[in-house]
Amino acid sequence: MSTRTNHLGNRLVIYYGPTGVGKTYTAEMEYPGSKSILCLESMTPADLLNQGLREAMESGLAVILEGVNHLSESCLNLLLVVCDGRTEYTEGGLNIKIDDNFKVVATALFREGTDRRIALLLELVAGADTRECYNTPATLAAIAYG
Repeated sequence: MSTRTNHLGNRLVIYYGPTGVGKTYTAEMEYPGSKSILCLESMTPADLLNQGLREAMESGLAVILEGVNHLSESCLNLLLVVCDGRTEYTEGGLNIKIDDNFKVVATALFREGTDRRIALLLELVAGADTRECYNTPATLAAIAYG
């Protein structure tokens, strides 16, 4: 796995690579006890908040977003806002305190620059901690079974 970390990587980690290389598994091993949310194109920012993002923000936990490349641009914009280091998120009467330890751990099926939405996310965040996953089945088996 290769890693690139810049100044905004303290709240946003993106594991990327092709199908079946262990992105989600790697994220779960690195952030045990994290809530996982399966990302769907139909999700709204409210859906994302209600399915565990808000709880993670308030309690300072990591939340794993599986398939973040499926999210709409409005959801990606929400992630940009809550990962930029602020201590509160306020929108339409909603006021959420963001704990300093809160982290978004995202998995994505893409190679940098090939998916328009993820390219937008990486361009806007610029400092995300991106980690390319390329585990082989043998590597995953060795990790899982010792």
